[in-house]
Amino acid sequence: MLTVKEVANRLGVSQSTVYRWVQDGELAAERDKKPSPVKRKRNYQGNIRIPEGLVDAMLAGEQEAA
Repeated sequence: MLTVKEVANRLGVSQSTVYRWVQDGELAAERDKKPSPVKRKRNYQGNIRIPEGLVDAMLAGEQEAA
């Protein structure tokens, strides 16, 4: 499982783009339900993790299109 930052680095996009893909359902992700280590104003829902296989498949699709 990869973090949003790791996925963004692998795909060469911003972290905001990865978050948007997850929110729009274009990229499947899981959230762990650990409590936030930092008190936040917004409702903390857990860390996002993305399966490495999905990212590899996206990279393979980009290479085939090129």
